[in-house]
Amino acid sequence: MTTPVEFSTVPPLTSTMQEEGYTFSRTDKCSLFLCQGGELDIIQEDKTYHIRQGDIYISPLLMSIQIKHRSKDLKGVVLTVDIDYVLTNAKKTFHPTWNFFIYENPCLSLTKEQYVHIDQLIDALRKRIAAINTSVTNTQQKIINHELVTAMGEVLYYEILSIYFARQPQQPQHKDRKDHVFQNFIISLYQNHRMEREVTYYAQEQYLTPRYFSAIIKEKSGISALQWIIRMVIADAKQMLRSSDLSIKEIASELNFSTQSFFGKYFKQYVGISPTEYRNGKLVGQSQQSVLER
Repeated sequence: MTTPVEFSTVPPLTSTMQEEGYTFSRTDKCSLFLCQGGELDIIQEDKTYHIRQGDIYISPLLMSIQIKHRSKDLKGVVLTVDIDYVLTNAKKTFHPTWNFFIYENPCLSLTKEQYVHIDQLIDALRKRIAAINTSVTNTQQKIINHELVTAMGEVLYYEILSIYFARQPQQPQHKDRKDHVFQNFIISLYQNHRMEREVTYYAQEQYLTPRYFSAIIKEKSGISALQWIIRMVIADAKQMLRSSDLSIKEIASELNFSTQSFFGKYFKQYVGISPTEYRNGKLVGQSQQSVLER
């Protein structure tokens, strides 16, 4: 069964992942690392973060991370989550400006009690996914299992956010003009993506030409403004297809598409299958790969 959450343990040192200097980046995923032993130094945006047992590192969306140093005894678990899952859950409770707190403060040190609790939640979710992947189930069980994993992932997501913001992270550091342009774009995109899908709209909001605006967004995030817009619209569409009783025609209307046909063509262009196929496929847990992720 396809699930929005994947697990991996910290791999041993190999010729392809050296102790120092290894850089990784994903544009379709974000990650969380729980350190269960040893130490790790990573570089994000020219700033070094020291991670040790009991620490959580939250990898921001679309960010390149460099491993500066890792101890021989480093161990931990990495949760890799689809960007669609993050965006659709973030829309429920997550104010866009919070992303910048996490961007500038990606590490969280847990108390002993918090560490045990989070470790237990992660272990329970990992065991549940492993059990589902090795069992033979019927269609009804697949539906329930998918929703069960999603719900368990949401519990973990909210528990970590609750701990994070209870620490009252510091105010964002000084940003230059381009940082503000990107932040304002993300806030506006959260608020307006259902009505506005043109880069020109978001550029004009900040009195910039579309070309210069797009160059700033690309520089700051690694992907273009148009890709951001498409990702947000598609994530919203997937959420409604997966979790609502709205007809496809009603979803097209919610997303301000002039016709159901236009919405269907847009969705298929970027996901690779029609809205109907996605809705039916998701319910039976079929494997799907977005064109945006290839």
